[in-house]
Order: sequence, then structure tokens, then C-alpha cells
Amino acid sequence: MRTKAITFFVLLSALVVLASGCCNPNKIGSVGLSLTPQHTDCWCWAACTEMISEYYGHKVIQCESSNYVHGTPPDCCGDCNDACPCWVDWPDSWGATIAQIKDNWTHWNFDYTYVNSNLPWDDNNEDDVRDTISTTQFCKKSPLYVVWWWKNGFGGHVVAAYGYAEIGAEQYVSYLNPWPPDCEENEDGGCNWVSGGEDEVSTYDAFVDDGIHSWGNTFYDFKYTGP
Repeated sequence: MRTKAITFFVLLSALVVLASGCCNPNKIGSVGLSLTPQHTDCWCWAACTEMISEYYGHKVIQCESSNYVHGTPPDCCGDCNDACPCWVDWPDSWGATIAQIKDNWTHWNFDYTYVNSNLPWDDNNEDDVRDTISTTQFCKKSPLYVVWWWKNGFGGHVVAAYGYAEIGAEQYVSYLNPWPPDCEENEDGGCNWVSGGEDEVSTYDAFVDDGIHSWGNTFYDFKYTGP
């Protein structure tokens, strides 16, 4: 009987440990992401990289991402006028492909999880919006690097989702949109600083697909691996 009692106690302890290791997100949650507007028309991907890398304490400014992905010259770092030569109209632009975005994160010593899809709101595992963003114990505490694709065929756009809320039957996502740029070309061929970027809230359904864009790719659960 003593052996059976010990075996039962061990099994019960293991179940308690497994249960305590589950992510149980609250109905409202967010991570502390700071808005950084993109400096050119096509640097949304780099601006969101800057925001998320800063959250993890290893900030990669957007011009460094652009310099790495597209090479130099021109060197895109500096003030607004220094970035001005890096303005090139789409499609011959300073944007980035999914492969280039992956390579850029790896270059700056970040591991991540990538899926070629959106994340569900809640599907009872750790790969959904709530479990990923939530800062409660055993959750990922991770912002989402979200790639939207325009339905008119003119490329994509990247935003950084940092919060969620479930209010009654409604589901909402908070996100930082690096558009519009805070560096603007003027008629004289130079550039000057303006206000840019937006802190926005959307229903989850519209965030996935609002008829203008659809959520197509996701990077999340970032981990800095550098020195």
C-alpha cells in the first residue's frame, strides 16, 4: 500500500506541475511597446523591427536594418536629410521580402517563431493572440510582427501588435502602425521631419481582413541570442 501511495503522490505532483505551467491569459493584456514611425515610405518592416527589438532591450534602429538588407551606399543612417537618398518609389524601393526580414532578424541575433498565416484569437494552445501577447505567468509576453498584404496587389505592410481585449462578445487588437512616415520629401528635393505613426485599435476580425488588407504572415516569440 505504501508503494501505491507513493506512486499516486508522484503522479499527482506531476499533474500539478503541468497544470501550473499552462498559460492562462486575462481577458485584457498588453506588452510595453513604444511607437516608432517609419522614416521612409517603405520602411514599415524596419520600423517594426526597431520597436520590437527595443522591447527586448537590444534596439536595432531602422536605418541599420535597411543598410544591412540593401547594402550601402547610400548610408541611410543619420538625420532626416541623411535618409533622403534612401527614398525610392515602389516597386524599386527599400522594402523587404519575407526572406530578407527573416535574415535581418537572424543577423541581429534574434530567434523567433514564424508562421505563414495569421494567429487565431484563442485556440487553447500557446500559438494564438491572447497566449502570445499576455504577460501573465507562463505566457509568451511577446508582441506580434504582423505582415498585411494589400488586396489590390501592391505589396504589403508591417505593423506591431502589442495588446488585446475581450469585452463581452467583442475582440480587439491594439497595434502600432509605423505609417505615415515622420520624414517627408519636400518640393526642393530635400527632406524634413513631420509627425508620423499611429497607435491604433481594431476588432480582431478587421485586423485579420478588413477588405483592404489581410493578415498573411506572423513573427513572434522573439529571443535575443547575442552577447
